Formats: sequence, structure tokens, C-alpha cells
Amino acid sequence: MRLNYYEELKKQLQDTRLDSEDFENTILFLPDIFNLLCDLLDEEQLIQEDRMIANCGISYLVVPSDVLPEDVYGVKGFMDDLFVCCVVLKELNGKYPDLIRKHWNNTVDDAEFDKVVDRCYYKSSQVIDEENLRDKILRYAGLAP
Repeated sequence: MRLNYYEELKKQLQDTRLDSEDFENTILFLPDIFNLLCDLLDEEQLIQEDRMIANCGISYLVVPSDVLPEDVYGVKGFMDDLFVCCVVLKELNGKYPDLIRKHWNNTVDDAEFDKVVDRCYYKSSQVIDEENLRDKILRYAGLAP
């Protein structure tokens, strides 16, 4: 299931021929972020609460009718998914930086993980905040009361 979703997501995002001025291709990191969250679940060190947080990111990404559904908003519909995954990764990175680096399987070196997540968070936040959806998205994902 995971490999199929990863490959489908990667193909879908590459096929969109993103306008780099809109999202600066940050959305193209989403498949690798998905894989990272899945890999973290294999780690025994993750406590139950943090497993639930990781699952919030994965679940939000795979659910088809989230706050900005892709079938309605096109590629912009992935920006809420990217936002939620970045919120989750920022939280987990504070507790498990070594595990994150161990599983970060992109072609960037370890020092760039923070830059990638920060840039993805920044760009997705711009889209989310334009629509005033931050609280709604975090509640939907189970990350806020």
C-alpha cells in the first residue's frame, strides 16, 4: 500500500507541471515526507502519543476529501496536506532528530532537512493563511482542540 501510494503521489505531482512561482516546487517533497512519516512508525522509540501524531499527518494526506480537496483545487489542494505533514514533522523533529535524519531518504544532506521542512511549512502556510484555514485544518487533522 505505502509504495503504491508513494509512487502514485509522486506521479500525480510531477504530472502537474507545477508553476514554480506559486509553490516553488515545495510540493514535490510531499512523497518523501509521506515516506518519512511511514518509516518513523517502524521505530520502537516513538512513544504512543507521537505515533498518533505521525498518523495524523499520514491520515490527513491520504484522505480524499480534506479541507482543500485535490479534485476541487488541483495542486493547490495538496498545500493543506503539506502543511499538516510539516506541523507533524516539526513536532517530531524536536523529540527525535536522529530518527528523522536516519529516515530522511531524499537526495539532500542531513543539514538540509530543516531547510526543506521550513520552506515547505512557509509556502503551505501562505496558502492556508490566505484562506484563513489554519485552525480548521489543524482541528480536522486532530492536531488542535
